[in-house]
Amino acid sequence: SLRRAEINHNITYAILFECVQTIYTIYPKSELLEKAAKCIGKFVLSPKINLKYLGLKALTYVIQQDPNLALQHQMTIIECLDHPDPIIKRE
Repeated sequence: SLRRAEINHNITYAILFECVQTIYTIYPKSELLEKAAKCIGKFVLSPKINLKYLGLKALTYVIQQDPNLALQHQMTIIECLDHPDPIIKRE
């Protein structure tokens, strides 16, 4: 379940990312889209650069389906513009 996943291992994040990607590309049902958009917050708020990158990448799926769902992450996205890592800034 997206809500109950323990977020302390990279493999957990990898599986969650694949779930989010699947929800947004194969079966975009509104209830699942909302849950997936909330789940992405765990990625973009992570101090780990690779997870933050995956979160930003996942947000591109959100924006394509329903830009309003990405609004909850707007401040985090703006903060990424000042991130010291150039890949995070670019994404």
